[in-house]
Amino acid sequence: MARKPLRLLPADHARVVYHFMPEVGVDPAELLAPGYWSNVASTLRPGDEIIVIPEDGAWRSHLIVRASAKVEATVQQLSLVQLGEAVCEEIGAYKVAFRGRAKWGVVKQETGEVLKDGIETKEAAALWMASHMKEMA
Repeated sequence: MARKPLRLLPADHARVVYHFMPEVGVDPAELLAPGYWSNVASTLRPGDEIIVIPEDGAWRSHLIVRASAKVEATVQQLSLVQLGEAVCEEIGAYKVAFRGRAKWGVVKQETGEVLKDGIETKEAAALWMASHMKEMA
């Protein structure tokens, strides 16, 4: 006799999906260390999921919690996707930089002087920088 599914639940009742936005520069591999989650480990349960997108939107990782304790959680990466396109981040004395609340911008490398900020994506900032350099030439 075939077994029948007795524990079929809506997914929202069985697990929690969290969103986490680390600071710029966090390596996705760091997320896999059980101690990384020490400050929230006691709230995580096996089966919970964590969607991670850093402040600059460079990548997206989907994690599943496999085990949790008071000060650590074991997570496994289900997917890691690099977002956006590869762009030229430096031209001459200028570079594209993520500026927090000011979003993406173009700054002078030597002085940090901001030429333009408030640009939504890294790609758009690189395009503005290239266009600006053509105008200046």
